[in-house]
Amino acid sequence: MGRKRHKNAANTISGGNIYGPVVQGRRITVGHSPPATPALRGLPPATPTFTGREPELHLLLDLLDPSSAGAGPVTAMVAGLAGVGKTELAVQAAHTAQTRGWFPGGVIFVDLHGYDTARQVPLAGALEGMLRALGFTAAQIAADAEGRARQYASTLAELAERGQRLLVVVDNASSAEQVRPLLPADGTNRAVITSRHTIGGVDARLLELPVLPPDGSVDLLARALRVARGAEDSRLRDDPAAARTLAKLCGNLPLALHIVAALLADDPSRNPSSMADDLADAHARLDELEREDRAVRAAFHLSYRHLSPPHARLFRLLTVNPGPETSTEAAAAIADLDVRPARRDLEALARAHMVERGSAYGRWRMHDLIRLYADEQRIRRTSVSGNDLVHTCADTEDSDEAFNRLLRYYTSTAERHSRAVYDRPAFPAPSAREEALAWLDVERPNLVASIAAAHRSARWHETYALTRAITQYFEYRHHCDDGLRTHKLALEAAEHLGPAELCWAENRLGNACRIAHRYDDGVRHLQRALQIAETDGLNRIRGAILHNLGLTYFRKGEHIKAASCHRKDLKICSATGDVSGMAQTLVALGDAYRALGHLAQADNCLRLAKETFALLADPDGSAGAFSNHGLTFLAANQPLRSLIELSKGLKLARDSGNRHGEALDAMNIGIAYMTRCVYCYRDSAIHWLQLATTLAHELGDQYLQAKALRNLARAYLVSGEVQRARKNWQQALSILNSLGLPEAEEVQGELANLSGNTTTIKVGCSKPEEKRIHELFKRVPYRVLRGDPMEIRQFGGVWLLESSED
Repeated sequence: MGRKRHKNAANTISGGNIYGPVVQGRRITVGHSPPATPALRGLPPATPTFTGREPELHLLLDLLDPSSAGAGPVTAMVAGLAGVGKTELAVQAAHTAQTRGWFPGGVIFVDLHGYDTARQVPLAGALEGMLRALGFTAAQIAADAEGRARQYASTLAELAERGQRLLVVVDNASSAEQVRPLLPADGTNRAVITSRHTIGGVDARLLELPVLPPDGSVDLLARALRVARGAEDSRLRDDPAAARTLAKLCGNLPLALHIVAALLADDPSRNPSSMADDLADAHARLDELEREDRAVRAAFHLSYRHLSPPHARLFRLLTVNPGPETSTEAAAAIADLDVRPARRDLEALARAHMVERGSAYGRWRMHDLIRLYADEQRIRRTSVSGNDLVHTCADTEDSDEAFNRLLRYYTSTAERHSRAVYDRPAFPAPSAREEALAWLDVERPNLVASIAAAHRSARWHETYALTRAITQYFEYRHHCDDGLRTHKLALEAAEHLGPAELCWAENRLGNACRIAHRYDDGVRHLQRALQIAETDGLNRIRGAILHNLGLTYFRKGEHIKAASCHRKDLKICSATGDVSGMAQTLVALGDAYRALGHLAQADNCLRLAKETFALLADPDGSAGAFSNHGLTFLAANQPLRSLIELSKGLKLARDSGNRHGEALDAMNIGIAYMTRCVYCYRDSAIHWLQLATTLAHELGDQYLQAKALRNLARAYLVSGEVQRARKNWQQALSILNSLGLPEAEEVQGELANLSGNTTTIKVGCSKPEEKRIHELFKRVPYRVLRGDPMEIRQFGGVWLLESSED
C-alpha cells in the first residue's frame, strides 16, 4: 500500500550535532545547539610579572602557529618542576595567540588539579565543563563520559570545518588517561598540556621548562613587588646584592620568588637583606617560603605523594650524597639496587621532575629547594591523613646504611681508578688511564663533599680511607685547596685510629702543604710524621717522608738539607728493593745537586733515573727526569741540550695527560729560548711562556702562573715592550702578594727598575756565536728551528721544536 506524499512537507536538519533517533513528520524542524561562543572568558588573566621566559614563549608560540600545520604534533606539553611557571607560560602563550587571531573560536581552559586528590577533576566533569564552554546546555550534554567525549570531539571538528579554530589548554594533568580524551583529534585545533610529569602515550611536542635565569629571577621579584606596592617601593633597587641573594636562595623558582615578593609586600618595613638572612638557614628555608595562600613545601608535597613507594624511597635517599650530582652507579649503591633498576627509577623521577638530568648522561641532580624537601622527608617521613600532614620519625638506620654504602662505593671505585692512573703495568691500555682520570675529574666534588660529611658524622675510618684513595690524584692534578682540606680532615680522623694511619696522614698533609706553597707548615707536619715513623718502626713509610721533606726543603731554598734527605731516602729504597722509589729519588737528588751547583753529580743522577724509568716503562717518571735534566743543561749554559731534554719531557707529559708537567715544561722551554738568545728566539720564548701562563691559570696553580708571568715580562722587556712587561710583572706581583710569598719583594724590585722605554738588558748570544751554532748543526742530525706557532717534531730520533710553517 503506497503512502501519500504531502507536497508542503519540509524536513530540515542543518548544523550542530544531534544524538539519538530523528523522527520525521509534517512541518517538523529539529534544531541544534546554539552557536558556540568564544570561550576566552574562561582563560585566566595574564599576570604583569611574567618575565625571563622569552625563549620558551617564542618556542611555544611557534608550535601553536596555525601556519605550521602539518609540520608536527598539534599538541604541546609544558612539563617541569612544581612552581616553575608552567601554567603562566601556557596562559601567556594563549593570550598572545588569541591576540594574533590564530584561534577565532576561542580558548578553552581547564585545570584538572591532577596532583591534588581532594580537588582532582574527573574526566566526566572536565568534559562537562568544556562542553558548557562550547555552548552546550545541561540538557544537551550526554550523561556518561564516553558520550561526552564523542560530543566534544565532534563539536571541535565541526568548528574547525567552519573556520572556528580553537585552542585547548589542559592544565595540571597527571596522566595520559586523564588528558587524552580532552585533546583535539581533527588536526586543526591546537592544545597545550601542562604537567609536573613528562606524560607518555600522548602525541605532543615536549617543552621542559627550567627555572628562571638569575637576571629573570631578580626582575620577577622587582615586578611582583612593584605590582603590590607601586613603583615608589625601592627596596630591591636600593639593595641589588640582596635581590640577587634572594633569587639564588629561592633557587630561581618562580613560586618561591612570588612568595618572597608577597612577604616583602606584606611588611614595607622589612628589608631584603633581613629576609635573605632568614632564608640562609637551609633547615628553615621551606618554613620561610610559606604564606597562607601558597607554600613551596605544599606544592612539592603534591608531587611527592604521587610517587610510587620505590620511587619515593630513592627520592628520599638521594640526599645522602652531599655532592652536587649523583651518578646512576652511586644512586644504585645508595638504594642498594642493581644499576639497571636504579636507572629506571631515576628516569621515572626525572619524568616526574623530582630530579633533573645532570651534566652528562647517567648523572642526576636536584633543585636546591627540592633537595631540602627530600631531606625533610628522609629525616621525618610525611604521611597524609585527610587534608592534614602527619609527620612520623623516619627509619634513620636506612639513611645511615645508605650513606655507608655510598662511601664504600666511592672508596673502592676511587682506589681502582687511582691504580689505573699510577700503576701502569696493571693497566696497560691507555684508555684505562683516560677513563680513570675522567671519572676522578667528574666525581671530585662528590668525593670531597663525602669526606667532609663522613668526618662530620665521626666516621673516622671512612674519612681516612677515602682520602687515602684519592690523595695521589689531588697531587697529580695539583688540586691544592681540595688536598689541604681533605688531608686536614684525614689527620683529625687518624688521631682516632693508630700510629700507622697518623704517620700517613701527617706525611700526606705535609706534602699537600708543599704543593700549596705552605712550606713551613709542610716541614712541621713532615717532621712529625718522621718522628712517628722512627718511634714506631715504620721503616717503609720513612723513605716516602724523607722524599717529601727533601722536596719541601728544596722549595724553601735549603738545598743542602734537601740533598741530605734524598740521600737517606736513596739508601732506604736500595735496602728495600724499591726500584721505582729509587728512580724518583734520583730525580729529586739530581735537582738538589743542580741547585747546589754540583752539575756533574746532577747529570749522573738524572741519567741513571732516565734509564731506570725506561726499564719500568713509567712515562710520568721519565717526563720528570727529562725535564730536570733539561734544567741541568740550562744551568750549565747549554740551552740547546736543554731544549732537547725539555722537549722530550713535554711530549711524555702530554702523552700521559700530565697537564701540570706540560705547563712546567712549557715555561722552562721559554726560559731556554731566552737563555739561548732572546733576541733571536724572542717569538718562540713568548709563545711558550704564554702557553705556560694559560695552562697554569687553567690548572689553578697560581704560583706557577706568577713564575711564567715574570719570565714573560722579561721577554717583553728585551723586545722594548715596556708596557707589556710592566703589565705582566704587576700581575705576577698581585698573585704572589695574595699567596704571601717572599718572591713578591723580588718582583717589586724588578718593577722599580723599569724606567720608561730606555731600559736595556744584555742577554743572548753574539752574532759570531750564532754563526758557530749554525756551523755545528751541519755536523749533527738537527737543525736550527724558529717560528711561531710551535710544535714538536722528531729529527734523528730526538725531539726538537719546529715551526709548523716550516
